[in-house]
Amino acid sequence: TEDDNISATNSALCMQMHVDIDSKAVKKRPPPLRPRSKSVETLSSVQDLVMPSSLPWAETCERNNSHNQSHSNSLTIEANLPAGEYILCSLFSEFASLCERKIDIVMSEPLEQPLCKSLARVEDAQMDQILMSLSSVSEHCLACMLKFLFEWYDRQTGTLAVNAGLTQNRIRTLNKDYLLERRDLALDFLFGLVLLEVLKQLAVHPAPERILVRVEELAFSKFVPPDSQASSSPNAVNINLVADLYAELIGEMAVTRYSHLRKILISKISYLRSKEPPSIQHIVAMFMGMRFYRIKMFPVEEFEESCLFLSDCSQYFLESKEKEVRHTVA
Repeated sequence: TEDDNISATNSALCMQMHVDIDSKAVKKRPPPLRPRSKSVETLSSVQDLVMPSSLPWAETCERNNSHNQSHSNSLTIEANLPAGEYILCSLFSEFASLCERKIDIVMSEPLEQPLCKSLARVEDAQMDQILMSLSSVSEHCLACMLKFLFEWYDRQTGTLAVNAGLTQNRIRTLNKDYLLERRDLALDFLFGLVLLEVLKQLAVHPAPERILVRVEELAFSKFVPPDSQASSSPNAVNINLVADLYAELIGEMAVTRYSHLRKILISKISYLRSKEPPSIQHIVAMFMGMRFYRIKMFPVEEFEESCLFLSDCSQYFLESKEKEVRHTVA
């Protein structure tokens, strides 16, 4: 009948649609996963998959290391260091390399030229940026930064060779001692610059006492130069510049170590006064080195310490009879 034919046709169409749907489902079925290779299965941790070359700074590090192989004092930085250590080592390496270049420039200049012409803070934007970066990093690792700086300084002061770029004719015409003295002054100037920036974090980050004591001893030693560095030396102007810079450094440290610095000054002055005859020039230089000492009005304990410092100065002013000393203390 006609109804039987219609139902048979519908059944055939449904079967055809069911077959088409199954074929499409088979086509869209994702392929089976491939078995993992044995080399991956044997890895014990995710760290084994991380190679140093995959780190973002590895390529730059390798390029810098290959470029710095010719410099004996360059710092070799490993590519697989943590980010914080890499930043610290990179900044310190840049600072050391820049200091070497600046010392080379200073050694090629006339002895009479002041160091501030070549080493001033506002004269070199790159140097200013590195010093500011070191100061920011020191907020988190001041003790480590001071340790690195003193290791670098000790290494540089142990190198007493005259710059290789100087010609033999110039060495013959100039006194070799003055050249070495100029190099040491340039090194002291650069070291004072970086210490001045780094120790700004002393108020928020502690540092080992032995390192801070060494900084204070170094600064006070610059106020009273050796007798060999007479005022007639061609480096006399630079000696005064270095003393002024370290006086500023003492002023920065006085924010947190005012009591300790006051005791050091009293002991130094007492020693100089006990010498026969008393060294008036050295006493004047010592007081000039404390001219950046900051008088604090708050809290009360620090205000009392500041008053004691002023009292000591006024007492010495009354006891002293030398006009130069009285003028300096006033």
